[in-house]
Amino acid sequence: MKKSVIAMGLLFLSIVTVAMAGELKLPWTATAVQGAIKTGNKIVYAMSGSGEYWAEHKCNFYIEVQKIKGETITFITYKLCPGEEEPSSTGDHEINFLKNGLSPFFRFRKAEINIKGPEKITVPAGTFQCTVVELKSSFWGVEKVWMIDNMPGIYAKVIKKKAVYSLKTLPK
Repeated sequence: MKKSVIAMGLLFLSIVTVAMAGELKLPWTATAVQGAIKTGNKIVYAMSGSGEYWAEHKCNFYIEVQKIKGETITFITYKLCPGEEEPSSTGDHEINFLKNGLSPFFRFRKAEINIKGPEKITVPAGTFQCTVVELKSSFWGVEKVWMIDNMPGIYAKVIKKKAVYSLKTLPK
């Protein structure tokens, strides 16, 4: 009787362990994102499609980290399109790092996180092993990000409404 109880316990534990091993998780924690992003980081994305405030075109989208103080990050974003001499500012941002481990650079308001799984992706900055995540909100609909597994805070690709952002340069 004792042996069968122990055997059943071990069987249950092995089933739970296998189930947990197959569970999909975000590759980053909030702490890892906050520790990886540094003041002075400059990230460039190749942006195509149309966005919330602009028509169809291809531009470079820049993110520059100005300051990090505690749990607050300050950064600016701007875009520069072919034929333009001056970049157009899209905003100054002072926000708290997100508690769910998502990047602070692309905000997704009250999004439901649906982890789709691993995927290797090639973008202008290189080839990266990513975790693909769909973010669904009643306001924005479904959007998609490719979280670079070993680079907390950096997405290889973002699809936000009709705009596509592909990582062009790694943080400097």
